[in-house]
Amino acid sequence: MFTAVVAVLPSRRTVRSMVPPMPTLSSAFVRSNGVRTGTPLAAVMTSPCVPVSAFGPGWPEGVPVQIHGMDADPIFVGEGDIDAARELVDQAQDADLFLYPGDQHYFADSSLPSYDPDATALLTQRVLDFLHPR
Repeated sequence: MFTAVVAVLPSRRTVRSMVPPMPTLSSAFVRSNGVRTGTPLAAVMTSPCVPVSAFGPGWPEGVPVQIHGMDADPIFVGEGDIDAARELVDQAQDADLFLYPGDQHYFADSSLPSYDPDATALLTQRVLDFLHPR
């Protein structure tokens, strides 16, 4: 068994309207048992991606990150999330952007009509592989 630390990020719209502003990256991470940790191990973002500046002066050194979204999602692509994701990938030492074919924003939520089981299976496998050695 392993303990993974993953950031759960709100949608980009929510981040824009948050008061106070987005917390620092380290305070956004929570251990799988619910205990806060000051040392993030990894981050996974699905659909939204906020600008690196939302977390401080830059992406923290040594924190790997994955970003997942659909290549024709009008929110992810049309509202700037993909640009933020590309900036993050360019800045972080260990970052991957995975684009899935489709136009759905919440494609991994099986309770919604936008659910895409094939994309979700691939996303799930990529996240499990990403987190397993950490």
